[in-house]
Amino acid sequence: MDMKLPPVEELRLVDVELARLDARRAELLARRAWLLGVLHSPVGRAAAPFGGGAAPAETSPRGAQNVLLTLGGVLLAIAALAFTLVSWGSMGIAGVRRCCWR
Repeated sequence: MDMKLPPVEELRLVDVELARLDARRAELLARRAWLLGVLHSPVGRAAAPFGGGAAPAETSPRGAQNVLLTLGGVLLAIAALAFTLVSWGSMGIAGVRRCCWR
């Protein structure tokens, strides 16, 4: 290091960097162990994800249909609100009253 720091401060910086490197090394070793497990696992068995959590449950077609229907309704409501706000912004409240309530 060619910085002009006092030895105490430089020692603190070196310790911090070594701790960061140790953490990264542990992370890489865990990833390596997982990859080795995937490579050596039987073909018929699916490997677990790196996080080690269980595989997510499959969604039924009915559940997916309900989610898509709800999402479509929400998007339609947002579009209607945006259309209304843009229309009122261009015509003004008086224009809306003249157009819609005679």
